[in-house]
Amino acid sequence: REAALLAKALAAFASTSTRAAFSRWEAFAEESREMRALLRRAVGKFASRTSSAALARWVYWVEDRKERRALFRRAMSWWKARSKTAAWLRWRDAVVDAQTARWAARFFVDRTRSAAFARWAEFADEARDARRVATRAVAHWKLCAARRAMATW
Repeated sequence: REAALLAKALAAFASTSTRAAFSRWEAFAEESREMRALLRRAVGKFASRTSSAALARWVYWVEDRKERRALFRRAMSWWKARSKTAAWLRWRDAVVDAQTARWAARFFVDRTRSAAFARWAEFADEARDARRVATRAVAHWKLCAARRAMATW
């Protein structure tokens, strides 16, 4: 019965995927054993005062460096956000200025057009009035000429 079980287990391990997975697990287990042994040695070394003081200084240095990096990242993100905001505000001001310039140009063009039309309308009114006056004057001269002609006849 054990032989059948062993044969079954060997057949299962015969497949490459199972063997590869087992090999990876075996490597991980070996590495884990080595790490535990290394940690035991390290803890043993740090048991003495000088070693533990050095470890404490190193831990303090690592924590201080982490804090400084975090502070630097916050400062850089603030700076980047500030420069992005300033760039966006400059762009928005440029857009507003361009819109204002377009409006002013349109206003002056429309104003000029309107003034030109008003001047033309004024000129047309003056021409109509002048034609009316000229027509009256010509009619008056003709009438005067006809009166003189009748008076001399």
